[in-house]
Amino acid sequence: MTANQFFDQLLLDIQVDDDELSDARDKRDALARLCCRVMGENLGGSCEHVAVGALAQGTQIQPLNDVDLAIVFGSKGNGWDEDPEKALRQTAGWIHEALRSSEDFNVSSVEASSHAVKIEFDDQTFSADVVPAFNPLLSTGLSIPHCPKNDPSDRRWIATDPAGHRDMVKDRNRETSSKFARQIRILKWWNRYKKLQDQDERKPVSSFHLTALALSILDGPISHAEATAHFFEQASAKVLSPIPTPSGVGDPLEAKDPVYA
Repeated sequence: MTANQFFDQLLLDIQVDDDELSDARDKRDALARLCCRVMGENLGGSCEHVAVGALAQGTQIQPLNDVDLAIVFGSKGNGWDEDPEKALRQTAGWIHEALRSSEDFNVSSVEASSHAVKIEFDDQTFSADVVPAFNPLLSTGLSIPHCPKNDPSDRRWIATDPAGHRDMVKDRNRETSSKFARQIRILKWWNRYKKLQDQDERKPVSSFHLTALALSILDGPISHAEATAHFFEQASAKVLSPIPTPSGVGDPLEAKDPVYA
């Protein structure tokens, strides 16, 4: 087996079934409509949803663990500016109440996490992360809650640009004749494999960081054997220092343990 044959087989092994992808998109879009309706009712204004994450980028690998979307509101709730955790908690409560009264969803749990409302389904193997977000005036990107469970003193609103990040991945994919998204899948598989090998189950880097590194390193339609080697050669040096986010919005990206990464 040649290197390129190996990568071709790996991509077949880790791809998500088309029917499963279609079902996940349908569930995500139906959830987005419900969230926009219920949040608009509770906040007294209109809102829109933005599909983000691996499913929206076309970089998802098997197993499909979650679907991601941001619900962008026109105005924040009372007290949300000073308390982003309150925004997550109230959003989770409103969404949970709407889901329980809906015949279209079988939900086992709805909980606020560090940045999103995490929804677990009884009839799906994947979960959904719904991020409450605002578009600051005259700025690029979104403002989202940052509420780490292990550090309540660091609760704040942070800038991010998930839609811009998604579009950069899709644009690079078109420029490379669809090779870029497939290369990201290979790198995500490696990242997960290293996590499974580590006794503390550490990923070398987050999926967002991994994709940002790839955007900064890979810009041509070269073979997967060449691209993989080139990525690791460059990323092994880049990962030792913070790197800017792909769109320039938000804090620089840094591995939790740069030396391990």
